[in-house]
Amino acid sequence: MDAHDIGCTWSLLEHWDFSVETSQDALLDYFKALVVCCNADGNLTEEEREWCMGYCAATGGTEETLQALREYVGDEQVAVIIGRSRPHAATHRRLIYDAIRAASSDGHYNEAERSTIRRMAGEVGVTNGDVDAFEALYAEEQRLKDRRIGLVIPVGTPH
Repeated sequence: MDAHDIGCTWSLLEHWDFSVETSQDALLDYFKALVVCCNADGNLTEEEREWCMGYCAATGGTEETLQALREYVGDEQVAVIIGRSRPHAATHRRLIYDAIRAASSDGHYNEAERSTIRRMAGEVGVTNGDVDAFEALYAEEQRLKDRRIGLVIPVGTPH
């Protein structure tokens, strides 16, 4: 196992309490779906693309997968992307939650992104109530992150 594999395993275990190997094609489709959600407003920001690429790398993306994601425009239909890889039902829920995180990564979770994520959720069997709960959870996690940083590093970033 090299350092990249160790980091990928750690990241999945830390964030999701599981670690599985996924084909690069399935991983790329997962992150393409996130990019489509971020691009729902016609403005895929650099922060959104970088967030998706960083998360992809942290969960096992190879340089080839990252390059394909780097070049991806994000103009496909989400249903087409999801249909290609046929992810497990548990992945659908994580996909919707991650789409909220990705679309929020530039500091703006707008109505076009929200609408696309809700449409995608409906296509994969995730209810609007679940999406509401995911949005609330993400907001709570951001507040906790701010609190953690304020408590642990009260004088600003040490580096």
